[in-house]
Amino acid sequence: MKKIIDTVVLGCLALLIISCSNKEEINSLEKKLSFEKIKLSLANSKDQNNAISKIDQTASTTQLTFEDGETLAIDNSQLDRIENDSSNWLTTFYFTDATTVSSYFIGKLALSPSDIMVNPYEKCPLTAIAKIKTPIKGLFKIIVHGKGTNGVSISKTFTDYGYSHELPILGLYQDHTNQVEFVFTNQAGQVRTSTTVALVTAPLGINPSIKINTNNLGSDYNGIYLVTSLRLGFDQTGEVRWAYTPDSSPHLSFMSKLVNGNMLAVSPNGTAITEITMLSQIIKTYAVPNAIHHDIIEMPTGNFLVTTSSNNGVSIEDVIVEIDRTSGAIVKTWDLYKILDSSRKALPDTGSNDWLHMNSLFFDASDKSIIFSSRSQSAVVKIDYGTGAVKWILGNPNFWNESLSKYLFTPVDATGKPLDVSSQDFWPYGQHAASRLQNGNILMYDDGDFRNYYDNANVPQISYSRAVEYAIDEQAKTIRLVWKFDNNKTQFTPYTGFVQNLSNSNRIIAYMDGSGNGSTGPKIVEIDNNNQILFDADINPGSFYYRGLKVDIYQGIK
Repeated sequence: MKKIIDTVVLGCLALLIISCSNKEEINSLEKKLSFEKIKLSLANSKDQNNAISKIDQTASTTQLTFEDGETLAIDNSQLDRIENDSSNWLTTFYFTDATTVSSYFIGKLALSPSDIMVNPYEKCPLTAIAKIKTPIKGLFKIIVHGKGTNGVSISKTFTDYGYSHELPILGLYQDHTNQVEFVFTNQAGQVRTSTTVALVTAPLGINPSIKINTNNLGSDYNGIYLVTSLRLGFDQTGEVRWAYTPDSSPHLSFMSKLVNGNMLAVSPNGTAITEITMLSQIIKTYAVPNAIHHDIIEMPTGNFLVTTSSNNGVSIEDVIVEIDRTSGAIVKTWDLYKILDSSRKALPDTGSNDWLHMNSLFFDASDKSIIFSSRSQSAVVKIDYGTGAVKWILGNPNFWNESLSKYLFTPVDATGKPLDVSSQDFWPYGQHAASRLQNGNILMYDDGDFRNYYDNANVPQISYSRAVEYAIDEQAKTIRLVWKFDNNKTQFTPYTGFVQNLSNSNRIIAYMDGSGNGSTGPKIVEIDNNNQILFDADINPGSFYYRGLKVDIYQGIK
């Protein structure tokens, strides 16, 4: 509306000039028109948050440069004076016709200690929150500068454009005076001003032994390596950059990044999961019947799929429940004791009640189905979300009953010809972390515990772990092993482990068991798409953890 009024006013002045025949009247009106255009330009620049970046004064003119690159010249004969209000970033122009117009002028960013709080919710000591009000609308970028010459700087550009800003600061170093830079920009991302603040953090009290064996990633930030059981993450130099320190936690603390950037934590007894922000602010807690044991995933609807147990008195770790994200109610249950064959021969190191030992979940949105991994059956199974009916079974074909055998895959070579795999390491054993890739292939961490057990339980155990990818044809029920990484068969973890496909095509392989029985972890390795090791780190050798994965600490945070 204001722009329309401005146009009308200037248009009327222009009509007056056209209608005048006297030269002096025309000159006078032209000056008046120029005068009004200057005032309107100043007023519009304020409305558009287009601040003045520079003022140059000569004997005859005052030249203004705006942050969008436009300039404006004011004849000094039209100016009475200029006054600056630095705290509000305002410059007021007093004109000789007794009118005034204010416009924004880029000033300094004023931050006080009261604007920033370290560890605001008391459980994430390497975080802070800044609450800032700015005199002009804009955006912020935060940079936590790396420590030392090889330190990794972590930065985030926020998308909320306005006067009030509540900014999470993530990636601080422990026991350190952190240099945190606040960069204030316009909506186009042009830097207006910046200031650096020192934020002091206390020691964590948790000092894991992290040995970096290989780091070919350089010093640019590309995520942190999160060890879920330790509830902390470290960068490629081995420096801890995020930690969650609740009063107590179960041995296997399950935490995963949600779409909104929050995390999930599990209560000490496993009967509840809590959504927390990366600052540890509690959002909501959900009850889990019969306790969670291995996995929680977020569905496209926002609801959670959770692995839990039956209350039938004869089996454990064989039930999936869906928890409504809003109400917390259980809206759907899948009892795998009733869907699969609990009498099938299990791996010899499992109890009779732990016939399935479900250890990972994946929701396949392409056809609304659930893919889960069963360690005790050395099988990955896909069931229909709506009916619970089995769609396929990926695993060694031995010992399945007649009703389930039809869901098995037939191994084939690259030409589609059936392949005899009885004497080769084709099938997974005791696997974890099964997921479906965008190309439809199935990726998993193959622990290799009692490898080839279903072909011959008496053969010598081939003890090594690997990551594998299978191409499957769901219609033809064929399967092909298209990729593997076995690290020269140097690593073995009979329990736990994780494989993750990153957006840049790199992959994370986390060997998380170092508790004995020939296990070699915990170790996290990152490889490129040529299986070249880019990163290799040992974490507290001899320990036993659940998962290791890589996350962008700011992922999902706007």
